[in-house]
Amino acid sequence: MTAPMRSHSNKSGLLSNLSLTPLVYVLLSYLLCNIGESDAERADIETASSETTALQEIPEEQAYASVDEEASHFDYFARPQAQDLDTFFNYHPQQPTKHHLLAKVFHSKHGTNRKWLTYSEKTQSLYCSVCLAFAPAAGESPFIKGGMKTWKHVHQRIGEHEKSKIHRDSADAYFLLAKKADIKSLLADKQMSLHHEQVKKKRQVMERIIDVIKVIGKCGLSYRGDKAEAAAYTLEDTAVNHGNFRELVILLSRYDLCLQQHISSCIEQSKKHHDTGAKGRGSLVTLLSEDIVGKVVDALSQVIKGTISDEVREAGLFSVQIDTTQDVTSKDQCAIIVRYVTDVVHERLVAVVNCEKSTVKHLTQLLKNILDKQWHVCGQLH
Repeated sequence: MTAPMRSHSNKSGLLSNLSLTPLVYVLLSYLLCNIGESDAERADIETASSETTALQEIPEEQAYASVDEEASHFDYFARPQAQDLDTFFNYHPQQPTKHHLLAKVFHSKHGTNRKWLTYSEKTQSLYCSVCLAFAPAAGESPFIKGGMKTWKHVHQRIGEHEKSKIHRDSADAYFLLAKKADIKSLLADKQMSLHHEQVKKKRQVMERIIDVIKVIGKCGLSYRGDKAEAAAYTLEDTAVNHGNFRELVILLSRYDLCLQQHISSCIEQSKKHHDTGAKGRGSLVTLLSEDIVGKVVDALSQVIKGTISDEVREAGLFSVQIDTTQDVTSKDQCAIIVRYVTDVVHERLVAVVNCEKSTVKHLTQLLKNILDKQWHVCGQLH
């Protein structure tokens, strides 16, 4: 059941014709979702904690609310019914400004107003209006159930809630409700604009990095150098061999402004992090690490497999060749090749998997698993 292995030079045609758009969206959504807090944000949290004692003693007569909650039969700080959402959001947010320490929590360090944060004079507590309306009933956040009454570290608690999944999902639901409104002015428009600009730049950088990885794969070159991956602050050192991938990116950055700004930013931030004596990259996202290259290669592999699967279905008939060979650890590795005809004859290497046994039964089952689970290609095996 074995046959000599052949070269598969036509695989580079698939690699060079891949669409970048789905890869960029998938990879950037993974990379940009979890960026750590900046030093300025942490400093803001630390300075704010010194004010919590004063906040705990806010006189009730200094609080302000535009609507008398006690005189109203409608509970504005409980989950509203669907028909009451307009009334609910016409009332919120309640943000009294007579006490400067209380007024400060309604604004971020950038000066933008947190319009989702609202204050109850009756209970002297902070609530999240969008989470009150749309969060699951099982939500345990104090901004949803009972209100935030603990003023110690209140700035930190507000920041944690603002970044939580429950709050993000509730904000998305609110956007759907208010889709005819000017969304940019509803919640932290400056942060949203800044975030969108960062995403746009990272996407442009990611497109160029994917192109570089495709070229290296097409030429059959290695991605990394002989030595372990160096830190980002060494990228400006021309005496260091950074490997094919990084060297190509550095070369392109000389002629591409987008890459040039990204590389310069990575070097600068990496130097600052290194000077602190801390280990690792911290919250720095360079898009140049070994992990990123691996994720791009995996994504390219899935796209190539999908293309081959579509071509096999279009051809209708196909044949399979398998062959085994031992690796450096003396374990058998089985190569699986599919042959089919469209306008030309195609021969594709679709998988290389570990082969535990060399019996006909095991090889047949191994082949069926690859075709059924990975390729969803149905055929009769003889």
